[in-house]
Order: sequence, then C-alpha cells, then structure tokens
Amino acid sequence: MSSCFILLLLAYFIVIGLVTTSKPLSILLIDPVPSLSYHVWTTNLMKGLLRKGHHVHVVSTHEIKIKDKLAQNLTYDGSNVFDSLMKVMEESEDFNPVEWEQYSALYMMYSAYQWGIHACDAVVKTKAAKKLLEIIAKSKPPIVGYIPFSPAPWLKDLIGGPSYPTVRPYAYLPIAKPIDLWQRTWNTKKTVLYYSIVILHGIPLSPNILEIAGLNVQAIKPIDGEIVITYPEDIRAFLDGAKNGVIIISLGTNVRWKFIGLDKIKIVLLALSKLEQRVLWKLDIEVPFEIPDNLMIVKWMPQSEVLSHKNVRAIWTHGGLLSTQEAIWKGVPMIVMPFYVDQKFNAQKLVAKGVGIFLDIKTLSTQTVLHAVEEILYDERYTRNMKKLFSEFRDRPIPPLDLVIWGIEYAVRHPNGTLATPLRYQSWMEQNLIDVYAFLLLNFTIILLSIFLIIKVFIKFYYRIYTTFNNKLHKRKQA
Repeated sequence: MSSCFILLLLAYFIVIGLVTTSKPLSILLIDPVPSLSYHVWTTNLMKGLLRKGHHVHVVSTHEIKIKDKLAQNLTYDGSNVFDSLMKVMEESEDFNPVEWEQYSALYMMYSAYQWGIHACDAVVKTKAAKKLLEIIAKSKPPIVGYIPFSPAPWLKDLIGGPSYPTVRPYAYLPIAKPIDLWQRTWNTKKTVLYYSIVILHGIPLSPNILEIAGLNVQAIKPIDGEIVITYPEDIRAFLDGAKNGVIIISLGTNVRWKFIGLDKIKIVLLALSKLEQRVLWKLDIEVPFEIPDNLMIVKWMPQSEVLSHKNVRAIWTHGGLLSTQEAIWKGVPMIVMPFYVDQKFNAQKLVAKGVGIFLDIKTLSTQTVLHAVEEILYDERYTRNMKKLFSEFRDRPIPPLDLVIWGIEYAVRHPNGTLATPLRYQSWMEQNLIDVYAFLLLNFTIILLSIFLIIKVFIKFYYRIYTTFNNKLHKRKQA
C-alpha cells in the first residue's frame, strides 16, 4: 500500500541520483497521472531541469515530445510500467462530467479514493513497476515529491505539518471559506476522513513544503537551440484581428463537450453569435450547426500562450486549478463552469475574490451565457480585481520554477532531510496537543475538586464550631 500511495496518491515524485550539485544531476522523474494537463505542467518542470544541464530520465504515462536541443539530456522509458494503469483509464474513459457535477462531495471523495486504490493496485502488480521500486529501494536516493494540485490531506501523514480545516476548505467542498459552525464541522469531518497560493488563505507551512503555483506559466528565457512554443498562424491572425477583444472557451483536458451534449452546444452557439467579440473555442467534437463568423473552433490550443495575447479579455473555463493559475498569472477575468473534484471550490473562491463569474451547467441557457459574458466584459470590477490578484500572484522573492529547481538541488546537497519537520513523527494527539490539554484538564479538575473538598471541610468545621457555640450559649441562658 505504501508503494501505491507513493506512485499515485502523491501524484508525482522525483528520485534524484546521489551526486554533488557542482555536477549535473541524474534525475529519475516519474509522471504517473494519466491527465494531459498535469503532463503539460510536468513538461515545464522537465524543461527547467534540462535548461540547468541536469540529465532527466522520465517514466511517464505520456510520450515526451521535447525534440529540440533540450532533448540531448533527456531519456524516456517507454516500458510497460503504466500499461495496466492506462488500461484502467480506458475502462473509465467515457465518464460523463455532467453526471459528476450532480454527485455529492462525499461520493466524489469516495469514488476518487477508490479509483486511486484500484489504479495503484494495477500498477504495482506489473513486473516493470516492481523492478523500478526495487531499484529505488536499493539505491535509496533523495526523494522530492511534487503535486500540481492544492494541498491534499493525505500529504500531512507523509511530510508532516498541521492542517487547518477552519481556514482552508476540503478541495471537494463548494465553499470559499468555512464560516459558520456547520461548515467548519463538515469541513473538519471530511478533512479527518481523508484528511495554491493566492486563491487559498495563507497558512503556515513546514520548511519541507514549497508552494510552486505558477510553474506552468512562468516566462522562461529559452536556451540556444530550444524551440519556443507559440500558437499556429491561423490562431494568431484570428486574435490579431479581434478589434473588440477575444473570449477563450476551454474546459481543460478532461471535461468533454460531447458529454455536455449538442443541445447545450447549440445554446452556446446562439449566445456567441450575438456578441461583437471574437470567440476562440476548444471543442472536441464536430457540430452539425452553422458556425457564427465571430467564432473559431479548434481541437487544441496552447492555452497559456493564447492567454498572453493582448486582445484576450476573458476565459470561460471549468475551474481546474492549472487553468485558474494560468488565467491569474496572465490577468484574465474568468467565467467558471465547474463540474467535479476541486473545480467547484475554485469557482467559489474566484467569485468571492471578485475575479470570476459562476455559470451553472444545469441552468445553462442563451440568457445565462450572455449575462455572464456581458458582466465579465463590461463590469470593470472584475478586470480591476484580477489585476490586483495578478500582481499578488507574481510578487514573490523567487519565481516558482526557480524555486522548485532549487528545492531539488537542495535535496541532493542535504540528503538527510534537514528541512523535515518533527511533526511527521508525531501522532495526531501530539500534533494537536490533545495529550497536553487532557493533562491540563486533569490537573484543573483535580485542583477544582481539591478546592471544593477544602471548602466543604471548612464549611463543616465552621458549622460544627458555630453549632457548639450556639448550644453552649443556649445552656447558659437556661441556667
């Protein structure tokens, strides 16, 4: 089970060869989550390491498409480590996000957990995975875990550090911040069951945790011979010619319009045809409808690069964390139509910060789409608030990609875990001072009981003296 959690529930990890950082590092990078958006995020990390001259050997669910000069120090393991995992994915390939949108947070939490366990079990049973784990166990290199997701409760047991259920909501709950007693109790219950910067409330973190949100969108100066990714010429011409601005529609890599349905797509097309702005829509299916002149449909787009265009005024997205970070980094206001996992929480947080508008898939209509678009475009509060959030997000002492590379190199320079917090080795009772509070309560109770008994004895003593005195006085009067 521990191997299972290292491979999947932690999401990713990097195993580093034991060499000094005065020389290039030999890094084994394991990329086990079969999500294309996460893979794009990881590719940025790979490129950052390769630019520093490190050798990176990748074991991934996706083929690595780095073909330029950076690929000189890159090797890719196309073995069958994750073949069984991909088979699990194929079995669950056609999940319907509209159905997931209707599930409760508890059911989503349970389903995600069960899927993770099933996928882990499928992976660790393969010969290739067992061999890989044996190599790691034998060489015992430093391990740096990384996850392109908001802080997960189970990480607490792995790396240490307290949780803050009264401040940060559980990722599957559609609330911006636990406010009343009921929300705090419900959030704490879910956090105990399973236990990014800027859009989350700041909390103290242990020294071995680094927040690296924005790694996927940080502008990097390419090295000589590196191919710079940009958008195709037809997209460039479409964006350049948008005198009234452009709206981007992209629901990430996991939410598919074919499950949302042609009836909803027809509604969206009708609404878009009424706009004076141009719309660039990432749509995964062919539609049997007339396409408005102001609309360009693409199967895929380099979203981060497109958001950098000066004419982009808003993005309609699903509220995934990586898309959210891209929009904030580029300063683009958002229309958010969430479906599952952390998307509803992200949507509520963006709405609370005044940088996004919530669009409900269940009530999607021409009127709701037009209202959301017009409000995000013509209400200056959203642009003003996003500029403020954009400034806060980028204002940090070390850019996120530089920080994560420093963290990896630090782990090699100091392999004995000098940043590890003692909280990792403490029980839940010790971390939350339950034993201390219980001891203090016991002492307080003993003190109160002692005071009570002393007062009781004093009262009895006083009453006895008082009774004796009264009896003697009464006898003298009778005499």
